[in-house]
Amino acid sequence: MYVPSEEILNKYADVLINCALNSGDGVKEGEVVFLQVPEIAKPFLIALRRSVLKAGAHPIIQYLPDDMAREFYQLASQKQLEFFPEHILRGRVTEVDHYVSIIADTDMHELEGVDAGKIMTKLKTMKPYREWRDEKENKGEMTWTLALYGTEGEAKEAGMSLEEYWDEIISACYLDEEDPVAKWKEILADIDRVKDKLNLLEIEKLHVTGANIDLHVGIGENRKWLGGSGRNIPSFECYISPDCR
Repeated sequence: MYVPSEEILNKYADVLINCALNSGDGVKEGEVVFLQVPEIAKPFLIALRRSVLKAGAHPIIQYLPDDMAREFYQLASQKQLEFFPEHILRGRVTEVDHYVSIIADTDMHELEGVDAGKIMTKLKTMKPYREWRDEKENKGEMTWTLALYGTEGEAKEAGMSLEEYWDEIISACYLDEEDPVAKWKEILADIDRVKDKLNLLEIEKLHVTGANIDLHVGIGENRKWLGGSGRNIPSFECYISPDCR
């Protein structure tokens, strides 16, 4: 199976750890970084931990076995679906400064046919954890980033070979550049420039026209232009938040 070179994975890890986190500034010495990585992406996990350690930060690793989600929903009782390890998750939120989550799906259809109600129950059970994280992030005390590790399953879904799929990731993340971190800092600075200019404009509404479209969209006093914060790699977006609070 195709695996990107160590050089590419090291560059990819450096982009996430030394740029994407801390809203483009990278992790600081002594901070705690939570690495959530699926089993198939182990080569990337090694590179990520290396980058965290070189930055003087502390890695905490959640290594996720592949192809286990379907059986959980098939076997779990209602009580098991509603189980919420409050103390562990509260401690994690308290301890961790940054989260890195890697998407690496081995089977894009693993949950097909699973009772959607069971999936929703588990999502609702985990809601307090998401709210605790959101609260810490909104205080400026935590950041996160999300990135893709190419797998055979993902490549097949896109109608590509795994190497072709990785070529797209490498290109989109500028991993073929000599210094991808510098490139991403340049991109994030440009997005900030655009956001700042848009936020200075005294816009009351936007008028969108096109084929079969004639739409007026109110901005509202609590809206703000956001995006480009390193939360997703790659990401080039600018968007209006419904309510910046």
